[in-house]
Amino acid sequence: FVCRIDSATKGDTAVCRCLARTAAKVLLESEDLIKNGTLQASTDGLLDLLFKAASHPSVYVCGIAVEALSAIAMSNSELSTRLLPYLQGKAIIPFHLINDVDGSLDDYTNFRDRVLADALVSCYTGCSKFYLESCGSAIEEFCQANSSPHLPFQLEAALFCMIVVSERASKAPDKQVLCGQLGKMIYALANNSFSTATSHPLVMAKMCQFINKYATSIPSCQTKNVFETASDLVFSSFKRGINDYNKHGQLASMNGISPLSEASNAFKRLLCSSPAQFSTPAARSALEDAWKMPYACQQIAIEDREMLCSGLCSVIISLPSEQWNASLDALAQPILSCLNVVTKEADQVTGSARSLGQCENDFAPIMNRLSNEIRLLAAVVRCFIQAGISQNFSGENRASSIPCHRNALVSLLHKSWPCLTHIGNKYCSHEVSEAKEKPHALFAAQFPSFRPNFYQSIGHCRIDWAIPDRFSILVRTRGRAATPSRDHRSGKNITERSSKSQKPSLTWALAIFHAKIHVSAWNEN
Repeated sequence: FVCRIDSATKGDTAVCRCLARTAAKVLLESEDLIKNGTLQASTDGLLDLLFKAASHPSVYVCGIAVEALSAIAMSNSELSTRLLPYLQGKAIIPFHLINDVDGSLDDYTNFRDRVLADALVSCYTGCSKFYLESCGSAIEEFCQANSSPHLPFQLEAALFCMIVVSERASKAPDKQVLCGQLGKMIYALANNSFSTATSHPLVMAKMCQFINKYATSIPSCQTKNVFETASDLVFSSFKRGINDYNKHGQLASMNGISPLSEASNAFKRLLCSSPAQFSTPAARSALEDAWKMPYACQQIAIEDREMLCSGLCSVIISLPSEQWNASLDALAQPILSCLNVVTKEADQVTGSARSLGQCENDFAPIMNRLSNEIRLLAAVVRCFIQAGISQNFSGENRASSIPCHRNALVSLLHKSWPCLTHIGNKYCSHEVSEAKEKPHALFAAQFPSFRPNFYQSIGHCRIDWAIPDRFSILVRTRGRAATPSRDHRSGKNITERSSKSQKPSLTWALAIFHAKIHVSAWNEN
């Protein structure tokens, strides 16, 4: 059989699949006998055949063997130790698939994310210490190696192997080995200085994802300054030009996630896991630079900015309560400045003598920008509210903290109100989304966790500007419960429609902002 699969490897993949499937079936049927040691025959030949199939270039042949071997490896440390190098090698993206256009890269990605990931978890279960030390040594080796075309993919594979076991590794009762290896890995990545392997966007995204997954374990590392080093690595991802990420095309977004998105996720986890680490002036200055970067040079998606906002609010809430007002105002200041600038630009467009068609064309990007900035302002409110809830004020701390928390939100409302009132009065008729959605349905999708009587509390928000009827209904409910229908309460229909609409609604951005301001008062009262 082994001789046959050796010869078939060079030719007939179908033959290899049949041989691998037969061997896998025999191994799985003998699993109980192998575990309890009652199998009289030797499994050496069978295992040799399956290991030969595991190294086959076809993911279909390899997948059959890997699934069978990993089922036994979970409870067999010797087999896990033998299998791990095969799996690590298979985690490296084949170089010939980099510019693939016929779907082979997708087949490989599916194999890696499902079959290979499960097998790696089985190996970790069977030999956790060896697994962590092997991956740590690989990352150190690749970070110190001379630059080559293959090096980024080797480093990305080693990071992938750590990511897939992060959930189990982070929950292990004894984290001594994990924390020791994390310190070595993070320092190796930092010493690479983004000059070779880590400058590749695929590696950059995987590195940020790696830090994201282990963000709760990194503060426990005894290695000096490892948390600060990890934060610097993530911050460096924001400094990369957007063109550096885009030039690698399909490969740079294998999972549909950009390096900037992964960096945002990692930043949020780091900020939330240990906000006190960012309370120093130097750390706060770096965070301010990251927050203001979209207004200066970097193109960052609104979703990623919301993610970063959540982490920054965790840092603010960790400060003394007397600093909340000034810190929240500082967080919102770039947004309010941008709203003022864009609003003036919109006023100039409406005041100029242009044709109706030209005016509409000019208005579309302006309205979208206004909507996104108001959406981000709403995220500031929401995240600050959630950070305050998670802080769980109690005792004497509660008596002083709750008024400070409310005052910070009220101060933000006062500062934003003139600009938002002007936008609502003048531009809420310029809609860029569907025109007949129900306001209560949107809120059912936006706020599924709120109690039902929240819809009644919206009536306490009175706004006097002239706005479309559906927004008027929203803010002038005045105690009448806007009960969503069954479909709207589930959010299913709304979600389907929202996913098809790529343009934000200015009216709804305003509605969501004001509702979140009043949710704050409603929750605290």
